[in-house]
Parts: sequence; C-alpha cells; structure tokens
Amino acid sequence: MKKVICIFLCIAMLFAFASCKGKNIKEEKKENIFCEADNGMLTVLSLDSASGIFVEKGNQDNVKGVATIIVRNNSKQMLEYGKIVFRVNDIERAEFIVNGLPAGEQCVVMETTARPLEKDDVYKINIDDSMFSYCDASTESEKYTLNVEGSTIKVTNNTDAPLTVRVAYKYYKDNRYYGGICFRGSFEKIAPGKTMEKTSNRFNGNCKIVSITTE
Repeated sequence: MKKVICIFLCIAMLFAFASCKGKNIKEEKKENIFCEADNGMLTVLSLDSASGIFVEKGNQDNVKGVATIIVRNNSKQMLEYGKIVFRVNDIERAEFIVNGLPAGEQCVVMETTARPLEKDDVYKINIDDSMFSYCDASTESEKYTLNVEGSTIKVTNNTDAPLTVRVAYKYYKDNRYYGGICFRGSFEKIAPGKTMEKTSNRFNGNCKIVSITTE
C-alpha cells in the first residue's frame, strides 16, 4: 500500500511540474502590444518618445522627444503604403506613415510632423482614417544582376532588350528598419548586356534594399 501511495505522489508531482512548466511557456509567449491595425495585419508594438535624426521627410534634422511607434508587418506581403492615424486626447490628430516594410519585419516610425509626445497624451487608433496597401516584393530576378559597392549601386541588364530597373531601400538599424520613408532609385533603359551605376549619399551600410521592380 505504501508503494502505491508513493508512486501516486510521484506521478502527481510530475504532472504538477509539467503543468507549471507549460504555464511558464505560455507566459513567455505573451506579448505586450500597444494596438493592432488593419484587422491584425499590422501590430503597433509600442508608442514612446524618441530623439535622433528625423528622416520621415527625407531630411537629416535632429529632433527630441518625438512621438514614435514600432510597427510590425504581420502579413505575407510587403506593406507598400500605410498611414496609421491616432486621435490624441480625443481632439487632436497624429499620423505615422510607413512605406516599403517587408513581410514579418519591424520599423521605427516617427510622427509625420515630429509631434512631441507629452506625458499625459492619450492615443487611440482611428481605424476609419487609417489606410493600408500591400504588394508582392522581390529583390532577385534573372533579368538583372545587382551589385553594391559602398554608396554605389550597379545594375547589369541580362536581357536582350532595354530594361528599366527601380530599386527601393530603407534605413536599417538594430535589427529593425528605421523611418517610415522608403527611398527609390531608377535605372532607366539599360542597354542589353550593359551596366549602369548610381551613387547616393543616402545609400550606405545602414541601408537595406526592400524591393526591385523592372519594366
């Protein structure tokens, strides 16, 4: 009888341990998020203030304490254009615009007017005014060969007809894209078998190409 009780207690302890372990795993999977948009296709992971370079208008101005979100694209396509609108304190408005965010990736985005985030501000997403569009995106094709050397992008036309190639790229920092803005370079009518190159002060080691299209 003592053996039976001992075995029963051991089994009970094992189940209790397994239950606790399962609970911890579930807790680890919990994710703190600020809100969701476009029926869960986008997740706003956080809203906070940030200081640094304000790239949203393509400039290099330094700003302090600007309302900033981290947004994640949960869809299977690139977020071609997203405008996430918030009501602030029920009477004001804040907008965050995201271009060219690849599927599954995150992006740090400052408010479009560099609006400061005040301590008592209350942000509520305005779904009706927000807009989203998605598209398929690729950075590889047999039609061209692309090489990057520092700030120079070289594109070779592998076809037997003139080819126009458009390259879209974004800043990338700390395993996230930085800035909602997406820069684009166009290589017009490259002759068959020829290589065209362009250099940009914006394109450097802190950038990633997110999409390449051809015409």
